Amino acid sequence: MDFGLRAELERDNNVSRSSATQAATQGISQEDTIFTPSVTVDVWVPVGRQAVFLKGAAGYSFYDKNDQLDRERASLNGGIEGGVGPCATTLTGDLIYGQREITDFDLSQVVGNVVRTTRVGLHVNCSAPTGLGAVFGASQEWTDNSASQLTSADAERQFLTGGLSYSRPALGTVTAFTNFEKIDYPNRQLLGGGSDGYEMTAVGVSYARRLGARIEGTASISYANVEPAASNLPGAPSIDFSGTTYSGDLSYRASSRMRFRGNFSRSVTPTLAIGQQYEVQTAYGLGMDYDIGSRFKLKLGVAQNESEAHGVSAAVPNVMTSSTTKMIYGALRYEQSRRLAFTLSARHEERDANTPQFNFNGERVGIAADLAF
Repeated sequence: MDFGLRAELERDNNVSRSSATQAATQGISQEDTIFTPSVTVDVWVPVGRQAVFLKGAAGYSFYDKNDQLDRERASLNGGIEGGVGPCATTLTGDLIYGQREITDFDLSQVVGNVVRTTRVGLHVNCSAPTGLGAVFGASQEWTDNSASQLTSADAERQFLTGGLSYSRPALGTVTAFTNFEKIDYPNRQLLGGGSDGYEMTAVGVSYARRLGARIEGTASISYANVEPAASNLPGAPSIDFSGTTYSGDLSYRASSRMRFRGNFSRSVTPTLAIGQQYEVQTAYGLGMDYDIGSRFKLKLGVAQNESEAHGVSAAVPNVMTSSTTKMIYGALRYEQSRRLAFTLSARHEERDANTPQFNFNGERVGIAADLAF
């Protein structure tokens, strides 16, 4: 049972994630200092064969110049895990609450929108260390926006997955799976009745293996097909999508002090932007962790995310349909004791979009103190 307090002070030279002209239109001072105190929790309590867990943080962000952006924020994950017969079962609940990046929305007058995402899920794994097994998962997710201009982007998401697996200690685990996903935009009504949205089915295979003492890896590839509801967006082109999606994570321990990690993915995700149906996002990342002695820890990394919107309405002006965001980041952590640690971090981020008004670059530098008790 770990509880803690965290205080973070951050200097951001581009709060609006836009040009100076766009920031002035939004009534935002681009450069600002943000102070965020928060409470952290990491609890795992066994109860018989089961265990109850809760992990995350909740706090409040104070802006020095842009006090209209002051907002509470929370990210919590909890649930129950344990065994039911030969199967390992996990029931989870998630809450993510906070202000989204302003440039997530293609409306300059929307400032300070708070997005609340709640999720419940069930995962069942009936697999032995060797031999055949089965997996099943289901979840329901709700996303709500506080700004009245963005209620049409509220979404409900249902997800089902099932598969058969085969495991061997020397081989790893191979799983053949199928997924079904349904997205509804309840406040976006079709002309013929019913809410707008789409359904996606996917069939694929995943692989997970601990490749010796130094390398660990997981990867999956699938073929996905998206079938949208009959859109009533004027001027919207066909938004069917069929193609390959994938994901992968790989970690390599080069020495007792140095570790490398890499990830890549291509996925279909709902969008919060008005006048769009969904996005196809492709992401890559590479990072390194290095322990400088027993107290100092260094983290460095680069990441890139490419986003392409589908089902864009010609009736909605100034829509960002494609973008590439690049990021370089680093952090140095000093652990004074088991209870007290300080972290100095820096990040550079830039985005190139289909229209210049959504291009931006910016830097953030911050210092944080963590107290555990």
